Amino acid sequence: MKRFKIVIIFFFFVCISFSQSKEWNSYDLDSIVTLDMPFEVYEIDTIINNRKHYEIFSDNDSITFYAKKSFLGKAYSNVESLTLPNDQESLTEFYSDLTWFITEGNKNELARSIPIKYHNLKGYKLIFKNKYGLHIQELNLVLANKHLYSFSYTNINGLKEEEKNMFFNSISFNDNNRLWQIPEKSMTLRYIMIGLFIFLLLSFLLRQKSKIN
Repeated sequence: MKRFKIVIIFFFFVCISFSQSKEWNSYDLDSIVTLDMPFEVYEIDTIINNRKHYEIFSDNDSITFYAKKSFLGKAYSNVESLTLPNDQESLTEFYSDLTWFITEGNKNELARSIPIKYHNLKGYKLIFKNKYGLHIQELNLVLANKHLYSFSYTNINGLKEEEKNMFFNSISFNDNNRLWQIPEKSMTLRYIMIGLFIFLLLSFLLRQKSKIN
């Protein structure tokens, strides 16, 4: 009889554990990014300070996941745009300034920042801790095609390795699209410069020839 009770109790806890497990599904943030998220997923599509922001998120009482993209290019001719990186050095400076800005606005303390990569895209991982030193948020930032992509996992009870890996390892940038962070130099400008050089060279040679004659 005791054994039967133990079996029943064990089965009861297994059922509870199974019912509380999170089902993960795949979602398209846009035509470039796909990722997996648990729980019921919601979306927010809005404009803040004349900049378009799109976000999908899911949460429960203690855990929050979100993926967000913000357009950083020039939306309107009369609205100033951010100065986007034009080389590797300015890309590093961009992430440094962004890290400072996010840290200033976050009530939790930055524990560390780490360079990361998605395909050939350079990004940064920020990890925040609460006042007790417990790591409770990881935020990944990636600049691509004039958009800032941000992916966040927060757990007020402390980051769980399995949940963290399931979320961040699922993030995929579709390299069938052209992905870039630093604009390629205009070929038109290059051709103009080459043509101007040839014109000046020919003019110089003709002047030298006329002097000799």
